[in-house]
Amino acid sequence: MTIRVRRATTADIAALVEIRRESSDEQLDHGSSSATFAERMTRFLEGALADDRWRIFVAEVDGQIVSTAYLQLIPKVPRPWPNPPWGYVSSVFTRPAHRDRGIGAMVLHELRATAERDGLERLLLWPSERSVAFYQRLGFRTDETLELELPAGD
Repeated sequence: MTIRVRRATTADIAALVEIRRESSDEQLDHGSSSATFAERMTRFLEGALADDRWRIFVAEVDGQIVSTAYLQLIPKVPRPWPNPPWGYVSSVFTRPAHRDRGIGAMVLHELRATAERDGLERLLLWPSERSVAFYQRLGFRTDETLELELPAGD
């Protein structure tokens, strides 16, 4: 088994759409219902891959993408002193058949290394209840934050 972690490219769009649908179906525990999902996700990926605020990471096993993680750079309002951007981590997913082999951790290690090279100050994410221990093993800690959930726009 050959595992390769790398940044995603436009050649990966179809596979990224497929794995995002799979992760969404698992998270919501129902089949995909949106007929326009593939089109919307493709447009998103085309934009994100061309935008320097996004980094999309994948792990391949024997040439097939089995794990993903997305990093969005969040710039802060400037101050008179250095205040580097934060990173928002999302859409971390490893296909069930490839879990518990360290593949997801490999993807997150690459994401973190990239964030450090890019000079980010902090990484933020909202884990599922099931994934909290995974992120804690990788050094993430609970912090005091406040949230306000807004009504959905669509």
